[in-house]
Amino acid sequence: MPAWGDFTGLNRGYVLEQYEKYRRDPSSVDEATRELFQQWTPPASDVDEPVPASGGSLHKAVGAVNLAQSIRRYGHLAAKLDPLGLRKPLGDPSLSPENYGITEEDLRSLPASLITSPLCADATSMSDVVEAFRRLYCSTTGYDYAHVFVPEERRWLRQAAECGRFRAPDDPIDPMALLDR
Repeated sequence: MPAWGDFTGLNRGYVLEQYEKYRRDPSSVDEATRELFQQWTPPASDVDEPVPASGGSLHKAVGAVNLAQSIRRYGHLAAKLDPLGLRKPLGDPSLSPENYGITEEDLRSLPASLITSPLCADATSMSDVVEAFRRLYCSTTGYDYAHVFVPEERRWLRQAAECGRFRAPDDPIDPMALLDR
């Protein structure tokens, strides 16, 4: 008989299901399985079971991920596109952490690994991720690719936007130096 650790995933579930059937009614399983369970039983506690998250922390994690995804999707509505600054961008209520029942402190306590993005490389918490998303999606350039129906194209556009593939360099060209040259 293989060791209990050799059973993983669906196989472990199947063995536990067969064992429960055997415990209720030994005749409900085939003879070879009956003989096996007469000599061997699964461990009483399964050490590989995940520790259940508390409802509060799970709610905060889901809220933080939803906030980040909303900034990706609706951040362009809060972009500062008026060069004269005469009109303040309206934004969208879904861009606010309060909309998801979380606070800035909650975002600081959650790991940055909840969401995948090139913008998360230097982030230490979800607060850093949300701030990086705001800098990208709610700044002077608005990225809106939610209308693209082909998932691969949407992923490519998001990747290009978030890794800065087509963004101006951090050290802009000096037009006077270029003219002199």
